[in-house]
Amino acid sequence: MKRGQRYAVYLSTNKMPMTFKQFFHLISYLQYPLMAVVLFFAFKPYVNGLEAIKQDPSIYFESLNTRIFILAIILMITFILGAGLIGFFSTKEKAINNVSVGLIVLGLSMFGFLKAGVEMFENHRLDKKVANKSERR
Repeated sequence: MKRGQRYAVYLSTNKMPMTFKQFFHLISYLQYPLMAVVLFFAFKPYVNGLEAIKQDPSIYFESLNTRIFILAIILMITFILGAGLIGFFSTKEKAINNVSVGLIVLGLSMFGFLKAGVEMFENHRLDKKVANKSERR
């Protein structure tokens, strides 16, 4: 490598450096195999039968796992909202300002995701069901 020459990623067909557009175009092809994986797990309960779902332990049955999951969601919301607010108030550049507004909206919309996780935890936890059965007797 010559002095002052920079590293560059090249496409195999030509010796032109890869642009961001070409890079994201190439990685966009990952969506197809990932979609096949998603479809496999989406249709797996229908193939195996719905009884297999009842035998498969859920993350919401374990209190510690659920608390870790909810804490991870809270940390994601805090990070995304923080990054959006810092970017919104710290720069005058329009492009960064627009991305920051998008991050703020994403962070606020994730509160619905957090609410759904907390409600699932409350409805599916086993210690609550055991306590309710003992109270009925």
